[in-house]
Amino acid sequence: MMMPIRSYEEATTAYFLIRMCEKAGVCKDHVIELKRAVRVFMNKEKSKDRTIVRDMEDYVIVKILLPDYLETYEEAEKYFMEHEFMREPCSPYDCTGKWFTRSYELFFVNGRWICYHGIACDC
Repeated sequence: MMMPIRSYEEATTAYFLIRMCEKAGVCKDHVIELKRAVRVFMNKEKSKDRTIVRDMEDYVIVKILLPDYLETYEEAEKYFMEHEFMREPCSPYDCTGKWFTRSYELFFVNGRWICYHGIACDC
């Protein structure tokens, strides 16, 4: 039995393996299991706390609903920095392919903190 797919990166790898196995005409049982695992991952219920607002080639803006218990701007910012913030990768090379926080904005709407999180790719 195959391991469950838990991220889009793993799904991409599974698609690559499926294509390679189908081209070679081998591992038909594994291909069927991989396709099922990808289908389960892609059809699972999506989180209502996150919405992709804008998706460009190397930049994504995600709307994040922060927890209800946050009351002040400082609490919301501290929560964001501890749980959502992605540090820019330090590398001597030109491109790492890693995602990092490019910008963020916090808003208080209808009694709840919302964050617009700009995530960019270092490429």
